[in-house]
Formats: sequence, structure tokens, C-alpha cells
Amino acid sequence: MNMIYKKIIKIIAFFMLLLLAASCSEDKYEFVYFSTKDGNPNLYITDSDTTFSKRITDNPNFVYSPSWHPDGNKVLFTHFTRTGSDLFVVDVNTLETIQLTTTPQKEISGSFSPDGSQIVFTSEMDTPSREIYIMNSDGTEIKRLTVNNVYEGSPSFSPDGESIIFTRQYINPDSTQNQNGELVLMEISTGKESRLTDTEEFEGLGVFSPDGGKIAFHRCFGTRCDIFVMNAEGSDETNLTKGIDDNRWPQWSPDGKYIAYTRVAGSNSEIWMMKFDGSEKRLIVSSTGRDETAVFKPN
Repeated sequence: MNMIYKKIIKIIAFFMLLLLAASCSEDKYEFVYFSTKDGNPNLYITDSDTTFSKRITDNPNFVYSPSWHPDGNKVLFTHFTRTGSDLFVVDVNTLETIQLTTTPQKEISGSFSPDGSQIVFTSEMDTPSREIYIMNSDGTEIKRLTVNNVYEGSPSFSPDGESIIFTRQYINPDSTQNQNGELVLMEISTGKESRLTDTEEFEGLGVFSPDGGKIAFHRCFGTRCDIFVMNAEGSDETNLTKGIDDNRWPQWSPDGKYIAYTRVAGSNSEIWMMKFDGSEKRLIVSSTGRDETAVFKPN
């Protein structure tokens, strides 16, 4: 009887270990982020347990705004110089870097389409007030999507690739008359737009959840921001980081269970992670420099 009992205990323990391992692996993610921890501003890859850290850029200039290719092997980023900025892509395995844009004006904040065939980005190539453009992922066939005289930025695709969300700094008509940033949804094929927010604050960095049902974004109250989530059509807003901290740049995990974000304190910034409902907040990356703009690696 004792032998049978011991076998049963071993079998139960074995399956409990399997369940624990599955649970741990399920909630472990890799992401790319910006950091100045080594002196120069560069991009790094790590995981949610920070068991490793890999630098994928090596540049004395400023690099920012990373975006994963859906295959998980390449990262798009903005490379800033004293005279302008361009979009580059780096292979995270070989570290080979390719320049995609070469205009004398600024191109920034690029984001891959869900199938990796296109990139949406912001540029000053036609007007000093930044507009939204789209191009093939190799930098060819650039097409302007917005035509106006107001600032626009931080575009990203919907999960079906048919629409983009971005921030527009309205001047007129604006019910708050505040020249503040609002979130706008645009259907790419028709150019049809839907304004999703209308507040006295600045809304930016809108990103769709993987299932397309929710949008995470940050709303800034003067110099301090909070992370919000709302339905895809702009209803039912929820403040996930309500408090005294300055929280920015939300990004969804590939399974939609978590949101990574940046907590800013003076000249220092840290990367945090929380569940999609705002619970279980935890610090992920912190150094003596700036650590921010974490973007989860696709599955």
C-alpha cells in the first residue's frame, strides 16, 4: 500500500511540475527596448525575467521607436542625427542594418503591418507639420495618407492591417480649442477617418490589442501621463495607472494578457509590466540610465 501511495504522490508531483512549467513559459516574453545604460542610446532585447540582455544597435547617435517585424527577426527603428532622422531596420540575429529612408527631412515612428509587407510612419518630407505615410517594408512606393497643416504622429496598424491609429494635434475644429493631441482611426483603402477621443488632454501612442477589441494609449495631464484602455470605437475608457507616477508608451503582449509601459521619474525611466486590467504591476528593467519604449516580440 505504501508503494502505491508513493507512486501516486510522484505522479501528482510530476503533473504539478508540468503545469507550473507551462504556466511560467506562458507568461514569459521577450521585448526590445531603448536604453542609455551603457552611455550611448541604443536598442536592447531582453525577456520579462531579464535573464539575458542583448544590444542590437551600436551607434553614437540617437536611436528610438522600435517596432518588431511579425517574423520576430527584424526590428524597425528611427535613427536621429544632428540634421534629421531616417528609418532603419536591423536583423536581430546578424545585426545587419539597412537604411530604408533617405530624404533630407525627418522620418520617424515607423511601425510594421501585421503581415510585414508595409510600414506606416510619420514624415516632414512634404510639410513641416508632420504627416502620416505608408510604404513597402523595403522602403519603396511611399504614399502620403494625411493631407493637412496639423501635427500627426505615432501611427500603428490595426490587427487586420486595414486601418491605422495615430495622434493628431487638432487646432480647428477642436471642441477644447487647446491644440491638444487626439486619437484618430483611418481606414487605409478609403481614407475615411473616425475621431476616437476629444478631451482637454493629450492622447498619444494608441495601440490595438491583438484581438482588435481594445486600444491602449497614454493620456497626459500637463507633464504627467497615465495608461488608459478603451474599446476600439473609443468607448468605456479605463485608467490603469491612476496615481502620482508618470506612465507612458503602452504596448500589448502578443497574447493580450499584459501591457508593458514606461514609468518616468525626472531624467530616469524604467520599464514596467501589468495585466491588461491594470493589476499585478511589476518592475521589469531599471538601470542608472533611461530604459523605455518596450515592445513585445511577436509569437
